[in-house]
Amino acid sequence: MEKKILIIGASGALANALSRLLLAETNHSIYYLTSKDLKNDVDKNRVFKYHPLELKNVKNVCFNILPDVIINCSGFSDIVQSEEDRKLAWDLNVRVVENLVNISKILDSHFVLISSDLIFDGLKGPYYEDAKPNPLNYYGKTKHTAENICLSSLKKITVVRTTPYYGIPFSDNNTFLDDYIYKLFRNYNVNASDFFFTNPCFIDDLVITIMKLIERELYGVFNTGGAEWISHYDFAIKVSEIFGFNKKLIHKIKNPFEGVRMPLKNGLITLKTETNLSLKFTTLENGLTACKFRYFDK
Repeated sequence: MEKKILIIGASGALANALSRLLLAETNHSIYYLTSKDLKNDVDKNRVFKYHPLELKNVKNVCFNILPDVIINCSGFSDIVQSEEDRKLAWDLNVRVVENLVNISKILDSHFVLISSDLIFDGLKGPYYEDAKPNPLNYYGKTKHTAENICLSSLKKITVVRTTPYYGIPFSDNNTFLDDYIYKLFRNYNVNASDFFFTNPCFIDDLVITIMKLIERELYGVFNTGGAEWISHYDFAIKVSEIFGFNKKLIHKIKNPFEGVRMPLKNGLITLKTETNLSLKFTTLENGLTACKFRYFDK
């Protein structure tokens, strides 16, 4: 069934990838709310240039469109800066969600929230959907709060948790893969932690998951992530192997996040998502091989 879908924070890497997939694979009508110019080729009549904190304007857009689905891809993702500017992190990760939840409730829209494995403390990871959150840092606390607001207020709510994702070449919001490639390509040294573990998510898997959850109208919490559980350091080594970089430039460190408390053994178990959606998440080797083509072989 054709739906009207409003993407909030439409200029980000995730929103860009999701928009491209939805336009290519579905007949849904896609609308965009963003405070920045969009680089991808979309119908400019469906682009609304407002900041997600401009509540009056956001309401007007939603009440005019009457979206069947609202996807929140906006947010403040800088983990270090979240500790230093807690008000900004709270406003963008919690206040925006509160406003969108209230709008979704009035319109009876399906609301999709993108969350993070950083809601967990990393003591017993990777985690199932029903594991008890216990965030260690302020960014994780904002994402946990946003989840609670959604799950306690809405029936038509889908929380998509993800691990750090990769696969969009050098977007405005650079991923950790971008940082490794930028430095290693130029023969700069790279610091990567051998203390932190997660299962990095290929962005294609993340957006396919979101699309399928919308189309099947599945509600609740769903995990996404890669097939391998790996340290940041071993991820960087794998990048050097796939891309042909010098792995001697990669150096082990404990915590690259400037003193921010980080979960050591994190990551997400994706069995529920894979079973419900009949999909298999991409291996790291296949994901990075696809990225090599996207970054260099065009």
